Amino acid sequence: MQKNINKTLLILAVLSVAIRIILFYAMGPEQHHQHDTPSYFAPAQSLIESFTFVGSEGPQDIFRTPGYPVFIAILQFLTGSVYSVIVAQNILGLLMAYMAWRYFRRDSETAGYIAFGLVAFNFLLMFFANTFLTEVPASFLTLCTFFLLLKGSRDEQTALKYAAAAAIMAGITSIVRPIAIYLCLPAVIFILLCYPDWKKKVVISVVFIAVFSIIPLSWSAQNYQRTGQFAFSSIEKNFFLSYMATEVLSAEEGRSHLDMSIPAETYAKLTAEAEKRFSEQSGPDKKTLREVKRSLAFETMANYPMTTVICFLRNSVLTFLGNGTTLLAKLTGLPNKITAGIGFIYTVPALLLALAGLIYSWRKDPQFAVLAFLFTGYFVGTTSLVGNFGPRFRMPVEPILCILISYSICAILEKLHKNKAV
Repeated sequence: MQKNINKTLLILAVLSVAIRIILFYAMGPEQHHQHDTPSYFAPAQSLIESFTFVGSEGPQDIFRTPGYPVFIAILQFLTGSVYSVIVAQNILGLLMAYMAWRYFRRDSETAGYIAFGLVAFNFLLMFFANTFLTEVPASFLTLCTFFLLLKGSRDEQTALKYAAAAAIMAGITSIVRPIAIYLCLPAVIFILLCYPDWKKKVVISVVFIAVFSIIPLSWSAQNYQRTGQFAFSSIEKNFFLSYMATEVLSAEEGRSHLDMSIPAETYAKLTAEAEKRFSEQSGPDKKTLREVKRSLAFETMANYPMTTVICFLRNSVLTFLGNGTTLLAKLTGLPNKITAGIGFIYTVPALLLALAGLIYSWRKDPQFAVLAFLFTGYFVGTTSLVGNFGPRFRMPVEPILCILISYSICAILEKLHKNKAV
């Protein structure tokens, strides 16, 4: 039986590899190198040449965290080719499919194959595996964190060990994808809800936070030593003003938008107001421009709470329903309207199946359901809150969503099998 399982997995893996190779050549260098790619390549090249982390804007640049540039630098140094990064990312994609199979095979072979197939042939995971972006490494690390936490909840004797390992993975995830900087929050909530014995829950939670914090705090200390700023990344200073506050104010002014573009007029207005407040300050308590911008962003959102909530909900829905149709349009040459229609044929049922899978998994494996809800809510919620939306921003939990869909498909097949038996 084991040989048959391996043979089936091998066939699925080979098919996935074949599609990934075709996609790689169809995309071409223009799609491999995305808008953010140079900001990862610059510190990676600096690490290779002088073993120092220098961003694309010079030594004072703390925009990028080190996770992905280090990943690029190691692979490029070992192989001599930057395209080894894409090979490695596709391997990570197949490893995520294997992890999904390992989780489901305890129920049935069919369930395991469905889970493997949904992850291995997921268009977005395959597309981003062929780009120089953080999406696939972040997805892999998030899934490792997820399953380690889940494993720890099963066995009281090994709970602390698995939680500590999960904390390390979560810490590494944060330096690959900075949005994971508060990933300890859903993890600790899960530990408190689902781990055995209240005294051990508290101890494990403290250990998780302590272990997790080592990596981002170490990087913040490194930034302080290098630039005088004790900060994890400068990326957060742009989010609220550039995206959410601008989006809220634009909506109030009747200029709401359904893409990632920022209305230039609204953004310019907020920027001018922030600079004006900054220049009018005096005395020893003078704030930095960064702090003034952040304060103005929160003030804008506080002035329009209902609009902020509506924008947040809209961003969440668009993130779940995002289907990469602009990518498909570029690859096929079809008009955006046609690819958008094709995309919604997939994403709407997929979202409904994922929701149904969450409910069904609660009956089969409540710990999985709780953790899937917390992780998905965290990643989609945080990016939606700061004004980002689209399929790229659900990528850390895309494999988890695929597993939830697997639950639904297995439930449907199980019901059909029972009806047929009757």
